[in-house]
Amino acid sequence: MFREDAVESSVRPRIYLSMGSSIHLVRGLIVVALACGCSPAQPVAIAVTRPIAQTLPELPLLDRSKSCQASVVRLRPLDSLEQRNTLRDLLGVARLPTELTTSSLDSDATPRLSHLSVERQLDSAIAVGALALPRIRQLAGCDPVESLECAPRFVSEFGLRVFRRPLGDDEQTRYLAFFRKEAAGRGLRGATAVTVAAFLQSPQFLYHWEANDVGPASDFALASRLSYAIWRSMPDEELLASAGRARLQRRGGYEAELVRMFKDPKATDAFANFVVRWFELDRVLREPKNRSLFPDWNVNVARNALKESKHLAASLYESGRATLTGLLLSRDALVDDSLASTYGVPLQGGWHEVELPEPQRAGLLTRVAFLASNAHNVPSPPLRGNSVLRNVLCAPPASPPPAVQRLVPTDGDGLSPTTNRQRFETVIAQQASCRACHTTMDQLGYAFESYGATGKFRTHEANGTPIDTRVSLRQPGMLPTMDGALELSRALSESEQAQYCAVFRLYGFVNGSEPDGSAWCVTDRAFEAMRRSGGDLTAAWMTLVRSTAGIDSPPG
Repeated sequence: MFREDAVESSVRPRIYLSMGSSIHLVRGLIVVALACGCSPAQPVAIAVTRPIAQTLPELPLLDRSKSCQASVVRLRPLDSLEQRNTLRDLLGVARLPTELTTSSLDSDATPRLSHLSVERQLDSAIAVGALALPRIRQLAGCDPVESLECAPRFVSEFGLRVFRRPLGDDEQTRYLAFFRKEAAGRGLRGATAVTVAAFLQSPQFLYHWEANDVGPASDFALASRLSYAIWRSMPDEELLASAGRARLQRRGGYEAELVRMFKDPKATDAFANFVVRWFELDRVLREPKNRSLFPDWNVNVARNALKESKHLAASLYESGRATLTGLLLSRDALVDDSLASTYGVPLQGGWHEVELPEPQRAGLLTRVAFLASNAHNVPSPPLRGNSVLRNVLCAPPASPPPAVQRLVPTDGDGLSPTTNRQRFETVIAQQASCRACHTTMDQLGYAFESYGATGKFRTHEANGTPIDTRVSLRQPGMLPTMDGALELSRALSESEQAQYCAVFRLYGFVNGSEPDGSAWCVTDRAFEAMRRSGGDLTAAWMTLVRSTAGIDSPPG
């Protein structure tokens, strides 16, 4: 069992339980390097196959010349999504005062902490501890605020859920001693709140320690791996009970929990959040527009656009259509009046379900969240094309030269061309070092020229010049010329490389980091499971979860 004092030289938790009877407040956080990098890839062909070929694509991020290794579970912190979900399920509250760490939902990077941020995190833990008081009686079956005799049960029951495993004898002793000491000075209410804060500041809560298990995972480690790989949250009461009875090491018990968890609404929510992360749709919240140019655009519209795309992902999952085809081609939408106006569908007041116009819209790539995320105050072919390359095809272009200028052409640049596309083509033509990457990237982006900076459909520029959405990828193996985002979306939905990329991104969501070159066997198995199920991403997800849990087939 892990002992916090065993890593005192490299770990400085903010509330640290020593081997004595007191808790020391120490500023700092575990620093864990999560290294996962890949060399910039050259633009690659979009391989379209009907039906899907048996030969898997050779993604530049995988090296099948290496010996294949099973999925590696790394020691990593709970990211922002996991932390919010865990505190929600632990404390039963929908809103929290602030996060306990600075880790980002979409980043595998180690959080960088300042003295001020650590102080704020400590204050946050204490505030969350106060929120926990109504929940304690339910968890412990008694109330430590009312009776000191409840303290042992409170520590053990709350500790089980915070650490996702039973406390060791030394942990039980230290937390109980701390509670009693604090009760003498703060009273029972204050001691309960600060003890909760101590639990929440422990690295046992903030990190996935089960990843460091050596040998076969324990039932509680399996429960934790399952819950975070599927729900992005802590194990629920039923899963903890199964772990406590050692049922997860049995064939029937493990598979029964797997099926139950994928049917839970928390799995639906997790899939929707995966799609947001995969397509980087939350960029829409960080891409402001000029209010004089777009008076109808504001932060609420951006939030509603993100909500709409999440709803599409969630509805596809719930209906058993969680496929790349569904995500890229479905015209079902949940809209409010601001989005209905953008999409050109009737306004009904409040949120309502609609079918988007077929000649103009299809799946996520033609929705406001994607389009507005990848545009400034003018549509940006490089941003939109780059997003398709990186996120849909897993073929990021090479990084730009260090001294390159970032140019966003506008009508006021004095350039003679009259369309947004022509202005971008003129700017890129003036920078020879940019042409190699932009040839492919911008061509893909031009497919979206029918959509303005906030996602509104258009057929002409403001000056009356017709929009040109033709895509011509003049390289061996590339698709023939396409016209518009709907044709591109359809081609991508049929692309084996795009389908494999979906599995690749799903691996990163499940494991907290993308696979290195030696994990190709894991992603290949997941891809094959998806292919056999008709493209269902849930089948790939389930295969990846088994690998993450250290079980490639149901245990015997």
